[in-house]
Amino acid sequence: MKRVSIVLLAAIVAASVTGTIANPIPNSGQVSLQPSKTSCSCANPTPFVIPSLQEWKGSKGDWRLCKATRIVIDPAYANGIPADSKNTFMANPANLQQYAASFQLDIKQVTGLDLQVVISNKPQKDDIYLTLGAAAKDSSLDNEGYILDIDNKGIAIQAVTSRGAFWGTRTLLQMLILADENGYALPQGHARDFPNYGERKFMQDIARKPIPMSDLKEYATLTSFYKFNTLHVHLNDNPGLQVKDLMPDWATKYSGFRLKSENPAFAKYASNDTAYTKQDMRSYQDFVKARGMDMIPEIDTPAHSLCFTKFHPEWSIQNGTARGDWLDLGNQE
Repeated sequence: MKRVSIVLLAAIVAASVTGTIANPIPNSGQVSLQPSKTSCSCANPTPFVIPSLQEWKGSKGDWRLCKATRIVIDPAYANGIPADSKNTFMANPANLQQYAASFQLDIKQVTGLDLQVVISNKPQKDDIYLTLGAAAKDSSLDNEGYILDIDNKGIAIQAVTSRGAFWGTRTLLQMLILADENGYALPQGHARDFPNYGERKFMQDIARKPIPMSDLKEYATLTSFYKFNTLHVHLNDNPGLQVKDLMPDWATKYSGFRLKSENPAFAKYASNDTAYTKQDMRSYQDFVKARGMDMIPEIDTPAHSLCFTKFHPEWSIQNGTARGDWLDLGNQE
C-alpha cells in the first residue's frame, strides 16, 4: 500500500481491530447482524468493510479497477436533490459532483490512478456510475442508504441522497484498499446498505491543544471513512482547577480560542499559537461537507472562558468558588 496516506493506513489498522463492533445494534428487528447468506458456496462472500454491509448477495467473478475506469455522474442528479438539504442543517450541502470529486482524489491517493469524472447517463464498461432515485425502488431504505452493484460491466451506486452515494464510495474505497495486493479486483455482487443510526458523531477538542488545519482535514477524512456524518469542533477551553477559597493566577494558565476576528477589538482573544481565519473556517466547512458530514462549531461558555476572562477579570465570578474562568452572567457588562 505504498500510495496510501497515513490516515487511510490508520483506518485500515483500526478496521482490522474493530470490525467485530461494526453496526452493533439495528433500529428494528428486520435487520440481521449476520453476513447475508449467499446462494451457493461458490458465490463471493460478504466483503469486509466498516460499518459492515447490511445485506450482500454474492455472485461469481471479479471486477477490476483500471486506467479506463471513469467516475460517471447521472446528469439528472449531478446538482443534488431537495432531500439533500432535508438531510443536513448545513447550508448548501454537497451534491453528487462534489462527492465524486472527493472520491476521485481518494482513488488517486490509494491506487495512483487519476480517474476521469464525467457527467453522463450512459456509463461504459468498467465505469463507476453514481446516481440517485433508490427510494423509488426501495422505500424502506434510510435517507443515507444506497444500493451497490458490481458486475463484469462495471459498478453502479444508486442512493437515496447524494450523501448516501458518498457512503457507497466509502465502501468501494475500503474494498479497494484491501484489494491492493490483488490488483484492485473487487468481488461481483449486490449490496443493500444503510446506517443503523441517524446521527454518528465525533467530537474533537482543538482548544486545549493547537492543531493545524491540515491535520483537522485529515481527521475529517478519517471519520468520514467510517461513515460518521457529524463532526463536533470544540473551539475554546482551558485546564480546570479545583481550588476552594483560593483564586489561582488564572492569567498564567493556558487557554485556547481558535477563531481570529477581523475586528481589532476582538482580535486579542485569538490564540497566538494556532487560530483560524474566517476563510480557514469556510474552507474547512466546505471540506467537511464534501466528506459527507455536518459540522457543529462550539464556543464553550459561561464556564471554560479563560480566553475572555484573562483579558477581563472583572467579567469572571469573584467569590469563594475561585473560578476565574467562569463568566459571571449577572455582570451586565
